[in-house]
Amino acid sequence: MNIGRLSRDNIRRFGEYEYLYFEGKWYTNVERERNSNKLGRALKNLGIKKGDRVGLQIPNHPRFIESFLAIVKIGAVVVPFSPLIRGSDLSHIYRDSEMVATIGDGNYIGTMKEAKKEAPNLKQIILIDEVKIPGTLSYDELIKNQSDDLEIEDTDNGDLATILYTGGTTGIPKGVMHDHFAHYSHCLSYFEAWTDLASENLKTIEQKYDRKTGKWHEITRNIFGIDRSQIYLHVLPFGHTFGLSKMHLEYYMGRKIILMKWWNAEEAMKSIDQFKVTDLVAVPTMFVQMLDHPNADKYDLSSLQYVVCGGAPLPQEIVDAWKAKYGLTISNGYGITEACGANIAHLPLLPIKTGSIGKVNHKHTMVKICDEQGNEVPRGRLGELVLKGPIIMKGYLNMPNETAKVLKNGWLHTGDICCMDEEGYLFIKERKSDLIIRGGENVYPTEVETILYSHPKVKEAAVVPVANRTYGEEIGAWIALKEGAEATEEEIIEFCKGKLPTYKRPKYVGFMNTLPKSIVGKILRKELKGLKFPEQTK
Repeated sequence: MNIGRLSRDNIRRFGEYEYLYFEGKWYTNVERERNSNKLGRALKNLGIKKGDRVGLQIPNHPRFIESFLAIVKIGAVVVPFSPLIRGSDLSHIYRDSEMVATIGDGNYIGTMKEAKKEAPNLKQIILIDEVKIPGTLSYDELIKNQSDDLEIEDTDNGDLATILYTGGTTGIPKGVMHDHFAHYSHCLSYFEAWTDLASENLKTIEQKYDRKTGKWHEITRNIFGIDRSQIYLHVLPFGHTFGLSKMHLEYYMGRKIILMKWWNAEEAMKSIDQFKVTDLVAVPTMFVQMLDHPNADKYDLSSLQYVVCGGAPLPQEIVDAWKAKYGLTISNGYGITEACGANIAHLPLLPIKTGSIGKVNHKHTMVKICDEQGNEVPRGRLGELVLKGPIIMKGYLNMPNETAKVLKNGWLHTGDICCMDEEGYLFIKERKSDLIIRGGENVYPTEVETILYSHPKVKEAAVVPVANRTYGEEIGAWIALKEGAEATEEEIIEFCKGKLPTYKRPKYVGFMNTLPKSIVGKILRKELKGLKFPEQTK
């Protein structure tokens, strides 16, 4: 199968409808399909063929969706990533993927051209800008006189569809390879799980002719489907697996999307109010910024029904504050690039358990919690979360040794420390690489961060290890305070007394205006590790 067929299936199932709202304009599903077909023909005319790699470095934009579909429809491989990536990481992605063309935004043409110098296979830069930039091709000009009749390339289930680059915890970006069936399976499985739990039970009256009696009979048929009145606010970048998986799912389910180019807390709240958004999937930082925004009370968010946090654990303090303000419980979910994005969640009607990321939502995805030797541990015991199923990556591009470390007998070892209760709910404790061992005691940064977030002045917190001669590692906490707030290192440490045992309390505290984040807003502990705290420099 070819994942590009999902767009044609969407039209057959739902007809033409206003599918996407972006910067003051509605776009229909048929418009998107026609433009993707035109671009597909244009790419083929440029000599791009099945198996070639084509980059997508566009901010959230309707052109991203069209481009993704065009590339996979002709059998080429999509390499999506943030347009903010630059320098050695960008040139590495160009070279490592061996991309022959990239579709981007002219605002980043300087970094694109610089990185292109080190990528001999990259021949074409296509820009979505209205103004033509020398040395590039214009997206609009390419599709201007093209026919919208495009034959979709036959691809096997196992043919490569995407290469998604992930930085991981250390080293250069790794190219995660997924085939067509992995993306389709992820989408279909999520759809099936959703309809199993939250389907509408509809009935229709039909007339049926009975050949034996020669008479017509009225019969009632049950129809199971989804509620297409749901409206989804898309705030996650398409260049990240989290956003990409939601892009596929929403047009598979035939629902409307309100698309934000870049994250902005007030614009998000304004959109929720204006369009009566029902569904929101975001990362912790986004929820914190909406909650703390000085204009939050100006907007009505009562239309929200299904609100999910992913990317990183959401502190219970934020969950409680959101519930108190909006009357809605944020549910935690879990996903990983190596498994096509969201894999575990509290789907609608599934009771939410405090601190849990929910249950596996794919019928054909297996999950285990294993010890260091790979043996499954009893329920309630901590171990590493491992997954198996068609959503698992084919491997890391050009990295057989790295692939062998995480793919063992078909099982993906996620590196996340987790436990499972008797009902199958999963609870993430920490990434193995973030675990702090102080004097032989395991300290999970998330547990300490949860306490820090309960401080009324703390906006963001990240806990990292600090090398120590006596204990091996000590606890350090980097903090961003709420606007206008002031606090001292001593105040933060004193706050943790009585809430944490001695070995879990921060010994060092540092303050920043804002903590470093990934393109989806996840706080990057790896960029904070090794930084000197003020107390260390005295």
